[in-house]
Amino acid sequence: LKPTMPFLDSLFKAMVNVIPSSSQFFHKGYGDLEHAKKLQSLLLQRLASGEKGAPIQVRWTSQEVPESGGWFSRRPRVLTSTGHFLSPAADFLPQESKEVEFQLILP
Repeated sequence: LKPTMPFLDSLFKAMVNVIPSSSQFFHKGYGDLEHAKKLQSLLLQRLASGEKGAPIQVRWTSQEVPESGGWFSRRPRVLTSTGHFLSPAADFLPQESKEVEFQLILP
């Protein structure tokens, strides 16, 4: 898997459309508009530089192969693997959101 600039393009477009000109970032006034503007500036710099970003490094943390119920079981046997990787947008996310966790489920 490889992060791409179109992802950053979409993120930037979303930020531009969401950030209002008033001091309220969200409709109830929660959020730091100055921080969002700094992130927007950093994102623009990265886009202008043509930076491609580092490839995603998946770290597999668990794998489960449940017992099947035998030849005539209605329960399918599946392999479930859990993986993690650092988000390509980690620089723009809070600490608790930087790492992506996902599951790969195979028959």
